[in-house]
Amino acid sequence: MASLLDDVLNFTLSKVQERHRLNRIDQDTFALLQGLAELAAGLSPSGSVAGDGITIVGQTVAVDSSVARKSLTLAQFAGTTSAQLAALITDETGTGPLAFANGSAINPTSTGATTPGTMAFTRGTLSGASAASTPAIFATGTIFTGGTGTTTMPHWLIQPAGTAAATTWATAGTWLGINAPSGFAGNFLDCHVNGGASVFSVTSSGALNASGTIIGAGNIISASGSIIASASGGLVVNGRLRVDASADGFGRARNSGNTANASWEVDLLKISEFTVAALALKYTAASSKGAKTWVNDATVAHTGANIGTTVAGGGANFVPVYSNGTNWVIG
Repeated sequence: MASLLDDVLNFTLSKVQERHRLNRIDQDTFALLQGLAELAAGLSPSGSVAGDGITIVGQTVAVDSSVARKSLTLAQFAGTTSAQLAALITDETGTGPLAFANGSAINPTSTGATTPGTMAFTRGTLSGASAASTPAIFATGTIFTGGTGTTTMPHWLIQPAGTAAATTWATAGTWLGINAPSGFAGNFLDCHVNGGASVFSVTSSGALNASGTIIGAGNIISASGSIIASASGGLVVNGRLRVDASADGFGRARNSGNTANASWEVDLLKISEFTVAALALKYTAASSKGAKTWVNDATVAHTGANIGTTVAGGGANFVPVYSNGTNWVIG
């Protein structure tokens, strides 16, 4: 084969040289053919030429299939472990096996990232077991405070995409914030025990529902609504009940059912006392019809003859009075 190839290439080269002299053909083509002639001249019937997975031995041309081709996938390589792949990568984070979707577990010990980012989940379960002195989820970062109502975002915030950002967060900081989208009518929080009925919930309107006892050392304040006890339960105050009415109204306790056996029972009822002048200044008789209180400076005593007479101040008598819609009178 080598002799025949040598004769063919020498003949071709002589023709090209002749044409080169006559037609001055491209120098690159001439150099290529010259190189092939030199290769053939050094190849004997028993010799060989090898390189890049192609081997020529005598009259046989062999292609080594074990040599990787860039046109093929990674399947042409032998099985590769996560550790072997990690050894070839210089900027990975963490250790252990690769994790993919559908049932994989990610168990980082420390990610070290400091730039805010987003971790998106379509659906899934965050599984972690707590142990002694070890919570399942432990957020150790410092809460941000001191910004504006817009910038002082909660440390943990639940806010669906597309929801308008809140602008009234507490500037002193918020540990857990929930910002529901427009039209949401469910519960911000709903607690159950072993699949039972709700025992505690907070609705989207701010109503607090509890099946048990609400115990606190502070105050329960309703800025514009009401504190309502259910018909079957009632409102029980074990201690002292204090009702502070607003500047333009009165505290009121009533039975709205107007049933025949409706009654209020107290062991001791203490009503505030006033001077006649202070009473008239704070509560006019016209706006306080039916109200009853005490004055401590009446000019006359509480006797049968004085009941129903308009009270006058400047004396030293402690007497009960009520408003008939026109005056504060003794009685």
